[in-house]
Amino acid sequence: MDCKFKFAVWFLLLSTSRISADESSLNELSQLSLAQLLKIEITASTLTKQSLSDVPSSVTTFSGEQIRALGIDDLTELMNYVPSFQSFRTAESGGIKNYSVRGRRLGNQTREILILINGQRLATDLGSGGQLSTLPLFNISQVEFIRGPGSAIYGSNAFLGVINIKTQRTEKRLGVYSGSYNQRKAQLQFFEKSNNFDISMSAHYQQDDGAQYLIMDTFSNELITTHDPLMSKLFESQVRWKEHQIQVYFHTTEAADFYIAGTTSNGFNLRKDQILNFAYQYSHEWNENFRSEINISQRWFSNQVNRQLTAEGDLFFLSQPASDEAVMGKATIEEDELRLWWHNHLNLAKSDSLQFGMEFRQPELTQAIVANNFDIADLLNNRFPVPYYGEFLPTTQIQSLRSRDVLGLYAQYLWKINSQMTTTLGARYDNYSDIKGHMSPRLAVVYELSLQHSFKLLYGSAFRAPSSSEMYLVNNPVSLGNPDLKPETVNTWEVIWQYNNENWLFNMTFFNSVIEEPIIQLEVNSTSNFVNGTREKIHGSELEVITDLSEHWRLRGTYTRFFDKPVSSFRESENMASLIIDYNQDNYHWNLSANYQSEKSFPVIESGINNQALTNLDGTLLINSKFRYQFNPDWQLSIQLKNGLDETYFTPSRNAIDAQGIPNRGREWLIGVSHSF
Repeated sequence: MDCKFKFAVWFLLLSTSRISADESSLNELSQLSLAQLLKIEITASTLTKQSLSDVPSSVTTFSGEQIRALGIDDLTELMNYVPSFQSFRTAESGGIKNYSVRGRRLGNQTREILILINGQRLATDLGSGGQLSTLPLFNISQVEFIRGPGSAIYGSNAFLGVINIKTQRTEKRLGVYSGSYNQRKAQLQFFEKSNNFDISMSAHYQQDDGAQYLIMDTFSNELITTHDPLMSKLFESQVRWKEHQIQVYFHTTEAADFYIAGTTSNGFNLRKDQILNFAYQYSHEWNENFRSEINISQRWFSNQVNRQLTAEGDLFFLSQPASDEAVMGKATIEEDELRLWWHNHLNLAKSDSLQFGMEFRQPELTQAIVANNFDIADLLNNRFPVPYYGEFLPTTQIQSLRSRDVLGLYAQYLWKINSQMTTTLGARYDNYSDIKGHMSPRLAVVYELSLQHSFKLLYGSAFRAPSSSEMYLVNNPVSLGNPDLKPETVNTWEVIWQYNNENWLFNMTFFNSVIEEPIIQLEVNSTSNFVNGTREKIHGSELEVITDLSEHWRLRGTYTRFFDKPVSSFRESENMASLIIDYNQDNYHWNLSANYQSEKSFPVIESGINNQALTNLDGTLLINSKFRYQFNPDWQLSIQLKNGLDETYFTPSRNAIDAQGIPNRGREWLIGVSHSF
């Protein structure tokens, strides 16, 4: 403990020591006034430009400069500084973190939050946004975290929240970084504009060798040494010419060794996710009061998972020819999706407006197969002896190859009753080709009592269609589908009080959600089965405070408390808090941030049977920091520290034998320079 304390004091003294001023001031770049924060444009809630004071949602925003000031790297790390959001590592893989909002997450996947990047819906119909959890934040201009149902605009998956990400379009910057675990990182941003044409581009590469862990081997019940190496690549580009825009987005992540889908296997374990999205958008203003947008996109997604299924020798007497090899599988899943979105905005008299449109999606699973050394389908269906191939042959189908048509129609009316009160009324109807349709209504009233006080009363209904993996998985040792699943629905009431003055911005939210026919995940002999359960309730409060302590100091804090959450959400903390301290002075900037999550629980797996007795894990407090110095307008130095006190902590597992939970990385440091050109 003495070493940790000395290290923290040393870093604090180093960070706050005065450095001579230069021509360009980080203070001017980093710290928007509270008045400016209140005027930040928020678009995800209603697809119109609104401010924090009048937007009819529970919203938290971060600008790109605020994000770059934090000692974090990816989207899931940022979530832990937002009320009701939490993220943490599980046994799915070393690089993929699962996340939730308002205390509810289905099993080991995140299906209740819709993530948009520049208006593009990138999550797959397989039902998981996990492949976006490692999304780097270097090129972000703004992130909007919308808490509460969003199906009245976006349809399925906007069940309990929406994350709207806008990328940077105005910077030219190159950065190179190096750090702990042999981390190497390079980032490039480019922008060029002339007359009616402009182009922006971002590229990112990151790789590390991972930390070392001593964990329990899944198959031998002996301690083994493993690592959690991670690789991430991203390319994003936007080209605009007059009313036309083309977007290209590519992101790939790769994690090896450690745990994959709850099991260990050094040298074989692998998870690799790839997303490629191509979009064309046409915008047209018919007149000063009416404009339309048409967006056509095609998304390709690929997921590869290499996983060991049994110990060596388990099938020696049950295979033909007899072999003492372990059962190994290399699963490949590929999905394509065509999306057509038509949106219209009509300004009416007295500052009222009408938004309406249509969305059509056609996700199609094009490949879902396992290459295995034994016939996994025969093994899972108890057909003995099991054929042994002696090589990896793609013989086992793990999901029915299907496509589904999704058609959504929506309308929304923003009615400014008087100078103090605004009402939002909207609804969307979604029809699926393989399940019944659903109507998602919305009603919101925002009342500005004075320049300092405003109140919001919100109601929203949302639904989540069963994903294709929840319905159609077969021959899968991890999960089995249920084609009879029904959509789950949620009805949410929210009351928000917002107060602001020259030095304070204060938000308090109370919410109550009731989930009908929730889709729940049951574990039977280490295999997940999806069914519709009984009613679930979520009730809680959210607090967010931003205050300027002085010209150079700013404090930002959050606190979340769940009074009631689903019984199945034992992996989620009931209390979360975060604190961000910013100091700006001339050419240097220092940030200290901390996030806390209370205790979590998970069931211990014993002999392949789910023991319902829960194991509790202690709460975690993680401290991060970042120091930046601007040498001149073109060059900047940054020093970043994550888990600065080298906290040893564990997070919930699904079926890891080791009852202590999933280990996480210790202290990480990163140093680098960036050049603006």
